[in-house]
Amino acid sequence: MKNSYKGSRKIHFDYHTPPDFQEVASGFEPEILMKDLAEVGCELINFFAKDLFGNCYWDTKVGHKHPYLKRDLLKEVTEASKKYGIKVVAYYNVMDLYNVQVHPEWKHRGCKEVQNSEGDYVCLNSPWLEKVLLPELREISSYEIDGIFFDFLYFHQPCFCKWCEQKFLSEFGYEIPKDTKSKEWQAYTKWLRKRGSETVEKVCKTIHEVNPNILVGINWAYVQRQPERPPDSVGFITLDINETDCASLNASYYAKYLRMLNKPFDIMTTRFLHWWGDWSLKPVVTMEHECATILANGGLCIIGDHFYINGKHEKEVLSSISRVFDFISKRERILDGASSIPFIAILHATENSYVKGNGILADETSTRGAHKLLLECNFHFDILNEERLANNISDYSLVIIPEQMNLPETLIAKIKDYVKKGGKLLLSYDSSAEEVLEAQWINELLGVSLKHKENSKLGYIVPEVLALQKDLPKMPIFCRSNFVNVEEKTAKTLASKLEAYVIKTSKQGWEEWLGAGVGSPIFDKKTPIVTANKFGNGEVVFVGCEIFKSYFEYNDWTLKTIVRNAINLLIPEKIIEVSSPYPLEVTLLKKEESYLINLINWHSERAYKAPIRAENLSRMNNVTVTLTLDRVPKQVIMHPNDEEHKAEWQWNSNKLKIRISGLHVHSILEIRT
Repeated sequence: MKNSYKGSRKIHFDYHTPPDFQEVASGFEPEILMKDLAEVGCELINFFAKDLFGNCYWDTKVGHKHPYLKRDLLKEVTEASKKYGIKVVAYYNVMDLYNVQVHPEWKHRGCKEVQNSEGDYVCLNSPWLEKVLLPELREISSYEIDGIFFDFLYFHQPCFCKWCEQKFLSEFGYEIPKDTKSKEWQAYTKWLRKRGSETVEKVCKTIHEVNPNILVGINWAYVQRQPERPPDSVGFITLDINETDCASLNASYYAKYLRMLNKPFDIMTTRFLHWWGDWSLKPVVTMEHECATILANGGLCIIGDHFYINGKHEKEVLSSISRVFDFISKRERILDGASSIPFIAILHATENSYVKGNGILADETSTRGAHKLLLECNFHFDILNEERLANNISDYSLVIIPEQMNLPETLIAKIKDYVKKGGKLLLSYDSSAEEVLEAQWINELLGVSLKHKENSKLGYIVPEVLALQKDLPKMPIFCRSNFVNVEEKTAKTLASKLEAYVIKTSKQGWEEWLGAGVGSPIFDKKTPIVTANKFGNGEVVFVGCEIFKSYFEYNDWTLKTIVRNAINLLIPEKIIEVSSPYPLEVTLLKKEESYLINLINWHSERAYKAPIRAENLSRMNNVTVTLTLDRVPKQVIMHPNDEEHKAEWQWNSNKLKIRISGLHVHSILEIRT
């Protein structure tokens, strides 16, 4: 690897083997494995060094080797890999259930007052770190590996073990709080996250003292649920996306954020239909669709697989993966080194998201809602944290702040300056931010006065201007959401709110069922709910309800249409517009002097139960892409280039218009200027 992390033809082999399984690695043949991997074009494998049960797969002098393993699997794999030019990343699971049993005093401890705080794994604040983790890492790092992939090397639940209690008490002078709504709780969760960062630095230092060329990646760290800045000592960001709902949607969501962190990152999808829970095999087109989504958003791909209990691999699975690798190889060269062109920015504010979550894992609901909504409207956009947005805000045509009003003063100043100079802002109400509703920047920027939130989580939006009414039914638009009272100052009303009819229940049952009349609109009182305000040379649209959270939870197409119309009102002239019969994911990238437009077919299957996937994709015709250019392009190339896949283009008055037919899974338009 030599301090670089590249390539999208990678396979992760899972091998969590309970300690009483006598067949462990009885049929494992590293030479055959590497030969088969080389034949399908694999460049790198994640190979188990330590599983979640705490079993080591190398000849350790300090750890617990699997009791029935008589071989040094890590050594065998690294030696065989050299012959075939395949890189090896060692997988290390931090849960260590073996040491939980041997040293119960090292175990993570929850408490009954804090929900979902129990967990059966070691605590990173316990002596396990110095007595087990670091010594084992010194051993692993002496092997000829290219990287280490850590699972669970972060705090993801509050812990009340004696080690955490002692350390916290010594620093703060009081015990770990049990009230998750208190300021003391926020202090505790910040402390725990800080301890996690210190642990990562200590781990990386230990590894790099042995071999400075080993790259470190930590599964699920530094993504939106833990949006910390990745340290320089971490070489790559990685996660195995949740596939229990929609793998491609999750891949897109995370990649649009990770590509803005200036670190190489890969996203792992699996060959299984239900993530790690079975031994099934996805259709090849499903894996292609997931990998296309990762590639189009600047990521690298890994495909997850299992070894059988005896250590053998399934060649039929490799045959399917080989076809996916062929799909990848036709695209990765074109996309390598490309970067996203700024257009629309969605903010995912770190501290605001932590406060709305449990303080250790951030609340992502509104960000996810904004992502899904914009994706389905064929918009190109990025997801950024506060730091990235503050540093790059002037590059964007529109900034969307979905239900995040607890913002740092430095970012507020940047946002005000951005809008004053002509920027466009779409901001929605955050019910967790009651204390900032009367802040001066709110009044100035939004041109409204905001009061307390409504008790009812039901209401109606009634568009009052033609631009907001487009493609909506001519009726009040129902919305399950927290609402805020809006009073205009300098803003003008784009949409009004109608109250929902509610009653105090008499506990007879059925009263909250909407068919009984509860929730009906009250027509005799209208108040502003969507407003537009001129601020300097720019404009701000404010939505006085949690519309993105509501869209995420209820998938109401009318709410999506309202937001789409508001975006079109703010930025009628766009750098890129895409029209298609069905939703496409669109990304606009720049590579040297070329524009790269990625179009991913989202006409997926329907199901009564998750997961949702692309299984039988029909070729899509009548797709039109319009790109704003300041000069006629030298060439427009369609990738892949085949007889069923065509693009016709014309350029007129700074507009490049491309008509596409035969789009199947993923097309790349390369526009050379």
